Amino acid sequence: MARLAVAESNQGGEMVKEVLDVAGEGAVRVKLEHASMGKRDRAEPVPAIHGQRRVWHVGVMKELEDQMCSFGAAGGEPRSRSPDRVDALVWAVGELLRKPPAKVGVEVLRRSSAQRMDV
Repeated sequence: MARLAVAESNQGGEMVKEVLDVAGEGAVRVKLEHASMGKRDRAEPVPAIHGQRRVWHVGVMKELEDQMCSFGAAGGEPRSRSPDRVDALVWAVGELLRKPPAKVGVEVLRRSSAQRMDV
């Protein structure tokens, strides 16, 4: 089970806390971050960190991979779609790399199963 959830305080962070409490996941600490920069500015260091092989993904995450490819392309995501998975990845990588413990991981929860990404 996750020990920490990072949520944007200016994008429903309090709702995240409430949903986790209602779902019985009250043991999960929610850290609220204020997004003071745009998504592209926040995401800028993440490809370099992947290139250094400090982050890798386990399993197939088609939707995330599609968003990562289109987010980096000229013009990026269409205006009608927010790159939510890329944004979540950026917040997670940023949090995990601030104070790297001996072993950390990110769990991607799906309806049928959970996948773990070790970082």
